[in-house]
Amino acid sequence: MNTQIFNSIARIFFLFIFLLLLQGNATLEAQTRTFRGTESNLWDNPFNWEPFGLLPTAAEDVVIDPTGPHTNVEMNIDVDIQSLEVKSGTLTVPGGKTLTISNSVEGLNGIKVFTSLTNEGTIYVQNTGGAGVLASGAFHNKTQLLIGQGGGSIGMNGFDIQGAGGSLNNDGGTIYIDNTGTQSGTLEKHGLNNDGGSLINQNLGEFYIGQNEGIAGKGMVGNGGGTSFTNDASIIRIDNTGTNDPSSSSSAIWLVNAAMFENKGGGHILIGQISGNIGRDGITMLGSCAFKNTNGTVTIDNTGFNAGPFGFGVSMSSSSFFLNQAAGQLLIGQNDGNIKESGISMFNANAAFINNGGMVRIDNTGVNSVN
Repeated sequence: MNTQIFNSIARIFFLFIFLLLLQGNATLEAQTRTFRGTESNLWDNPFNWEPFGLLPTAAEDVVIDPTGPHTNVEMNIDVDIQSLEVKSGTLTVPGGKTLTISNSVEGLNGIKVFTSLTNEGTIYVQNTGGAGVLASGAFHNKTQLLIGQGGGSIGMNGFDIQGAGGSLNNDGGTIYIDNTGTQSGTLEKHGLNNDGGSLINQNLGEFYIGQNEGIAGKGMVGNGGGTSFTNDASIIRIDNTGTNDPSSSSSAIWLVNAAMFENKGGGHILIGQISGNIGRDGITMLGSCAFKNTNGTVTIDNTGFNAGPFGFGVSMSSSSFFLNQAAGQLLIGQNDGNIKESGISMFNANAAFINNGGMVRIDNTGVNSVN
């Protein structure tokens, strides 16, 4: 054989062996892969990734942190990874594509968003050590976000909104959250926790908490001034709260410290309707909170399934108030649903329930009255 040809073949062979060893070593180390955007904005280009030349695997953590010219990242293939952090730039999951978070380790959030993530495809967050999703940036869901489904295990809160820059906008999409709080000893085990940010459910969006396998703590929690929830012409359905919370603090909606919730535009909030064991109250408001039902419907049944002297339809303390107005409907205990205590309870003189042109119906309560 010609010596020059032989040497060329030998070089190619040894280069191939070297690349195989390099890839095998990288797989064994289960390292973090970082998107840099040096070549394009496409996920499937291996030259966009660091360490150089290899796409992320199911055993690896991924960080989106472009330092190149391509900062608006498109996940143009189906992806299965251990965890995802959108540290800078933006990430879009386009229609027809699926992102799966299947094996996040103890204490690690499934998805962490510091900047912006838009979902137009399908996102499965199946197993995490920490929160299913933690957003101190913007999470925009237009299609399907499935957290803790199909026997999945979410270590802490299903979705965690953190700070004034944190938001979840469910814009005509569908969100399911189940199986939260599986990490031993955690107090962060709610369906959704909003700590100073905003939740918007709009354009016929559908938001289901505890529909399939339950929520260890509360359904939705809002804490602090600047915390807001808006349900506009959409559906929020909460069931089966407090599956691992015998302390009886597991209300469907829990608002504290000036948090605000508005249901409007024909929006529906359905609490305790499907196998609906609500651990404590339908809605609890503590500390100058407000709930406005403006031309929407709030239906509450099956409260007070955990131990303790609670289980009201709506309970208020401090300077909290509930405003039912403009043909708004508040229906408590209407669907053969047992309300353990009163339909509406105000624990001091500063709390207020105002019905201004709306309709309120209360049945099947412990005392069948308004306190």
